Amino acid sequence: MAAIYLAPFYLLVCVYILLRSLHWFQVLHTVFQNVWVCRGIGLVYLFVMFSILIAFMAPASGFRRFMKLLSNYWLGVLMYTLMTLGIADGLRLLLKYPLRNFAFPGRELLFSNMGTAVVGAVCAVIISTVSIYGVLSAGNIHTTKYNISVDKKAGNMKELNVVLIADLHLGYNIGCKQMEQMTEKINEQNPDLVRRMQEEGHLVGNHTYHHVQLDKLSDAKAREEILKTNNLIYETTGIYPQYMRPPFGAWKKNLELRVEMMPVFWTIDTLDWKVQNTEQIIKTVEEKIKDGSIILMHDEYKTTVEAALKVADSLKEKGYELVTVDELIMP
Repeated sequence: MAAIYLAPFYLLVCVYILLRSLHWFQVLHTVFQNVWVCRGIGLVYLFVMFSILIAFMAPASGFRRFMKLLSNYWLGVLMYTLMTLGIADGLRLLLKYPLRNFAFPGRELLFSNMGTAVVGAVCAVIISTVSIYGVLSAGNIHTTKYNISVDKKAGNMKELNVVLIADLHLGYNIGCKQMEQMTEKINEQNPDLVRRMQEEGHLVGNHTYHHVQLDKLSDAKAREEILKTNNLIYETTGIYPQYMRPPFGAWKKNLELRVEMMPVFWTIDTLDWKVQNTEQIIKTVEEKIKDGSIILMHDEYKTTVEAALKVADSLKEKGYELVTVDELIMP
């Protein structure tokens, strides 16, 4: 909903940046004064500008992944460009009108084509430098510790070590390598969430260490992904997990014999990560639910948490009993 209200502002900002950029190009060289060159630049700009919409509407594919990545980088560069151009144009307008009687060396040069070229070049250098820094620093994961008091109970635990994650690099995706670093950073903090899950009676399972597609790995690497996670869970809860949900539902033949674990799949895929709509998730469950169903959801989305709570209440009212996977498989 917010995107709809922000769309006009986004379009105005993009048009402003395009016009200012074309003006700077035309001052730099006469070739950019050619109408076809300007149209070509405009077409490329429009493609990048609407990459957000294209990524949203395109079906799941490599092209969609590319457009999503492009749109995220574009949003970051757009913010830096808007701030830089806004400051530059604001200062020039301030000097041109309210302070028009303020004399200083180079005043006439500042408002000439040469001044436009120099100011534009400085802005381009600033935008490029900050954007490149943003791309490079996005891979650096920082941790800060805080001590806070919360009036909530967590079983018999008197304190909890909770890890909160925030990506402050606006517009930049976290790649696979960064995700691995993020996972390792989280594990280094020894969060108590898993211990709390165990305390409250949930079944803690394995989902691999780096969220990898197991059937794409060698036997040794797949086994390492599982056992490394098992060891961490054991160190945290004191219980060695026996069940695991393979990422993407991908499982190597006979792998369960090499790691002595039982893979658990699902019968209802809510596609919550895709739809991110509470009512749609609930509808999917209600249409497909039956005795013995295993529902797949991801707790990283607010809409999923809301849907899960409503689904739990709804299913109980209909007479269903919610149990852990081990009770379902081996009653």
